[in-house]
Amino acid sequence: MKKIIQIFIFIIIIIVSIFVYKSYLEIDSKSNFERETSTLSNNNTIKNFKYEVSLGTQGKYIINSEQSNFNNMRNEIDGNISEIINMQIVNAVYIDKNNTQITITANEAIYNSATYETEFKNNVKINYLNHQILSDKLILNFTENIMTITENVKYDSPLISSKSDFVKLNLLTKEIDVFMKNKNDKVKVLTK
Repeated sequence: MKKIIQIFIFIIIIIVSIFVYKSYLEIDSKSNFERETSTLSNNNTIKNFKYEVSLGTQGKYIINSEQSNFNNMRNEIDGNISEIINMQIVNAVYIDKNNTQITITANEAIYNSATYETEFKNNVKINYLNHQILSDKLILNFTENIMTITENVKYDSPLISSKSDFVKLNLLTKEIDVFMKNKNDKVKVLTK
């Protein structure tokens, strides 16, 4: 009888352990979701939120914010549900396959957990090697591997400074296109 009770308790411990692992500790193969010293309130707000995504051979993307609000959104085309995360005081790092880093800071961001697409807004600052870009808006699109920077764009490097309406950066080739909304306007470039 004592052995049966021990076996029964052992089976219960195994079942509870599996449930806890599946519910709280299992890691998605695509992304690593972390809540470092985070607090979740009743209105879906998390403080000190961090999300880390492995992009396979393309590199890694890490985004964190001081405060985040979560909302679910259904895609009208395929019916899948995405978690849309509104973030405040945001820092992000994209590390490519060669370990080159692009850092992004902004006052606000909207992050889609299904596509990893992120729209940064207000006081956006991008640093890449010895290049710095300031703007009011940036869209990071991993589906097309494009970073689109718009609204009051100011570019600064050791050799030149410029002002434009748009900067488009290919994340794979690192090619940069700089242009204006109106084709009659010219990009302002100053050499140092």
